[in-house]
Amino acid sequence: MRSPVAKAKLSPQAPSADETLQHCVEQALTATGYPGLQTLNVRVHEGLVSLGGTAPNYHLKQLAQTVAMRMPGVELLRNDIQVVTTDRQSRQ
Repeated sequence: MRSPVAKAKLSPQAPSADETLQHCVEQALTATGYPGLQTLNVRVHEGLVSLGGTAPNYHLKQLAQTVAMRMPGVELLRNDIQVVTTDRQSRQ
């Protein structure tokens, strides 16, 4: 006969404030509807939001910053988004 083994119940940990803020910023960027903002990297550490990745123009880089800054809990923002245009876009 096998002895019963006590199973430890693992309760899921609540997300940290930084994780929650990161998720909120990512959702807000996605909600803009601009595909160029949906693939950006968002990192958060103690209220400092860092945006990274590439955008096709300066308008979307600035829009990403504006959207992120409007989120409650953002203390500081670092915008490391690189603007990368194609040759065709830069000629128009």
